[in-house]
Amino acid sequence: MSGTPQPAPADVERALKRLTPDQFGRVCSEIGMLEVTLPGATQAAKASALIALTQGRSDFTVLVRAINRVDPKVWRAAPARSALPALALSIGAFVVIVGLGVLALAIVLSGSEQAAQASPTPTQTLAPTRTAVPTFTHTPSPTPLPSATPTPPPSATSTRAAVTVSAGGPVATHTPTPPAVAIIYRALELQQPRSGYRAYPSETVEFRWLFRNGALPADERYWMRLYAPDGSLVDSYVTADSWRFYGVPSGASGSFGWTVTVVKVDAAGNLVGPLSPESDRWTFGVQ
Repeated sequence: MSGTPQPAPADVERALKRLTPDQFGRVCSEIGMLEVTLPGATQAAKASALIALTQGRSDFTVLVRAINRVDPKVWRAAPARSALPALALSIGAFVVIVGLGVLALAIVLSGSEQAAQASPTPTQTLAPTRTAVPTFTHTPSPTPLPSATPTPPPSATSTRAAVTVSAGGPVATHTPTPPAVAIIYRALELQQPRSGYRAYPSETVEFRWLFRNGALPADERYWMRLYAPDGSLVDSYVTADSWRFYGVPSGASGSFGWTVTVVKVDAAGNLVGPLSPESDRWTFGVQ
């Protein structure tokens, strides 16, 4: 969005509220947040919370980019409906009602004249045939049975580990690696940024990788991890997309590594275990 004025937080919040639930979930996933972790029971409340969490930070720019990627038309409000069709419909209905009243009056007067001239002959009136109302039976969706061999959940998981910035760069935070469920995929292929890429503090870096097995199932995600120069884990993200926009912390410096793994998640979005080996570790520098 270089050269384009950044929208106001109120405009971004309105755009988030116009998204469909699926689009809103994709935006949350693209910026590294799970929708279920946001406070609020409605999409409007979660949108307000998302603005409060990102406003004034580099994540706000990433949020605006994510909205543009999911639905760039959402910034335009739906046009107000004209009242003219409704007015024309009301006038037409009034004319029809008046016409039916005049027709009914003419029929009544005509029937009265005929009754004065001749006695009516009774006729047999057939009872109307009742049309059976179809009965709709709701069939609930089948509930998947648990696996025969339950996998114990990890003691603690996080979709995005907190980053503390010091003069020497991010301070390592501990994110335990969940146990393997079953390695069913090959290691992912990293695409960008290539090793040796030089970034600067507060820059938004675009990461991309390649998954050659098609689209991920609903209970699978990509787990991207960032490593400090000493090899300790400093940040991690869980996403359904094969890309990630990452805002480099303002105090970061040195050489950092990154990898991506396919993982299985539960209904709440928590990591259950890896489904592929960890990819090759590529590095990028911050100066």
